[in-house]
Amino acid sequence: MRFLMFIALPVMLATPALAGPLERACLAAARDAQAETCRCIQTAADRVLALDEQNLVAKFFQDPHLSQELRTSRNARDADLWARYKDFGAQAEQLCARG
Repeated sequence: MRFLMFIALPVMLATPALAGPLERACLAAARDAQAETCRCIQTAADRVLALDEQNLVAKFFQDPHLSQELRTSRNARDADLWARYKDFGAQAEQLCARG
């Protein structure tokens, strides 16, 4: 039993540090955010978005206008990111829907 506690405690304490950018932003943005939902959103992001894209998209939680700037940008790279962002949103909606 002590051995299990020795292993489990550091893992439990380290979990928030292992959260991805979108999971952390989700948890910080809403007081009543469900940890499970935020983890699910991060899982969808991991499937679609690169880490640098996740860091940018996480900023949308604090400043939603940034997403509008991305959407209306004439930059080809921004248009590609917007397409991946929409794909991420669709995947998150499917993956995280509560039935």
